[in-house]
Amino acid sequence: MKKIIILFFSFSLSAAPVQGAEKDSTSTLWTAMEATYIGLNVADLALTVYGLRHGGKEGNPLGAFLWRKGGTPLLVGFKAAMTCGVIYGLRQVKDQREEPAWITLAALNLLSSMVVYHNITIVVRL
Repeated sequence: MKKIIILFFSFSLSAAPVQGAEKDSTSTLWTAMEATYIGLNVADLALTVYGLRHGGKEGNPLGAFLWRKGGTPLLVGFKAAMTCGVIYGLRQVKDQREEPAWITLAALNLLSSMVVYHNITIVVRL
């Protein structure tokens, strides 16, 4: 499991802020929100893989398909690509219209935290 998390973070680092970027409180908060989003996705992935390996069932039809076709490596790759893609896309939106990007990232963090909480409630029952 540690290798999975390390691999996921290495993919996610490609979405990390560029060095020399503006260092003010807004960019620091944005980076913290991005890091939170990445962390929640890692937690979702780790809990999902743990649950699947211990008899749980994937509730997401796409996740279930990926698990059947490629197991952990395919889930890790897909989750990393989606997470990086969302961060990249939100950065593009933020350059044009800041407020919708902030709202979207906050909503994604809230939704992701609910998913992680749900996964925890299932894993503790396995």
